[in-house]
Amino acid sequence: MPNLLKDLFKYGKTDLSSKARRQTVAYRLLHVPKRWFTHFYLVGLLWCIFLCWDTCVFCHHGSDASWVVKHLYFLSAPGDPWMDDITSLAVTLGMFFIQVLRRLLECLFMSNMTGNIHVLHYVAGILFYILVGLSLVLPYFISPQGKCLVPPYSLQHPKWFHLPSLVLFTWSSFHQFKCHHIFYKLRDDSQLTSIHKVPYGDWFTFVSSPHYLAEILIYMSFIMVHGGRNPYTWLMLGFVVQNLCLGATANHHWYKAKFKSYPKSRYRIFPFLY
Repeated sequence: MPNLLKDLFKYGKTDLSSKARRQTVAYRLLHVPKRWFTHFYLVGLLWCIFLCWDTCVFCHHGSDASWVVKHLYFLSAPGDPWMDDITSLAVTLGMFFIQVLRRLLECLFMSNMTGNIHVLHYVAGILFYILVGLSLVLPYFISPQGKCLVPPYSLQHPKWFHLPSLVLFTWSSFHQFKCHHIFYKLRDDSQLTSIHKVPYGDWFTFVSSPHYLAEILIYMSFIMVHGGRNPYTWLMLGFVVQNLCLGATANHHWYKAKFKSYPKSRYRIFPFLY
């Protein structure tokens, strides 16, 4: 595999670049501190707040007043399904807000990030969270009438798929937090850097990267809350699955190489499958 692809999917503990390579000018120019992961969630949080505000503007004053419609409408494709279920939009923006806020707090108070990530990985992460927010709102902003068809701030009756969506989101978020807390407890507080150990408990019983599995389930809940009708959320899930599967594979190989007694029963990311 070319070094560029290795750098994109291997970071932190899985970045096995030699000390000599890390000291080269090219490496330093093309890598940023892994702790900059925090920027992903800060950008996502601020963007989510802005989208909530812009949605209110759209519902009050129509498409002519919406910043998203004015500047980013070109991202929608002709024939994309228009959605007018404002309740689904409110629920999904609330879920997105909770997700990025929780991850931001975890990065600030529960993570001890060391190492580096490739600058392209960093840029892709920032763009991803911007596009996630857009994927949630665009189908509602392409109204043929150029405005909401419901009164501002009013919610329609919940759909049957909202409840299982919220259940899956809550369940997955809880387990992702629990896995991140297990990582946090492995840290040696007497050290400034992480002491890598084998994590045990919760979904670590089955897979090497349960936090990635939980992330995939969280994005599946975004599809469900729209009743599967939003094509952008399917594209979003596809990107998340391929990206996290590659990362989980790198983690799995690292654990097996680092720890000779690593549990052989663990899969990479999907229990009993992969």
